[in-house]
Amino acid sequence: MARNLPFTVEAVDVLDTVLIHVSGEIDLQNIARLERELDSCDDRHCELDLSRVTFIDSTTLKVLLRHRRRAASRGGSLRLVDASPHVRRVLDITGTTSLFLASPDPGHPRS
Repeated sequence: MARNLPFTVEAVDVLDTVLIHVSGEIDLQNIARLERELDSCDDRHCELDLSRVTFIDSTTLKVLLRHRRRAASRGGSLRLVDASPHVRRVLDITGTTSLFLASPDPGHPRS
């Protein structure tokens, strides 16, 4: 996967769920843009597609954990529907895979 993908965030409303597609590197320079999208769906079901994300760090993980907790307290949810090998590795290393990927895609080998 190319590391020079532009950072993009696209949200799509599908019935009672918001699907957010993210690509590129998620870092301190652009995390606020992702947070705005997550803020808009606190009491809804939110699914994140991070299959085209080339970089996340501890700040990104902290934001995802905070939004997952807040969504759950308001009757919503936050889960990953797909994740790049880099994202999966960070989740595996931090022991948070099961919090976000309740049923990992069998077509995606885990890193």
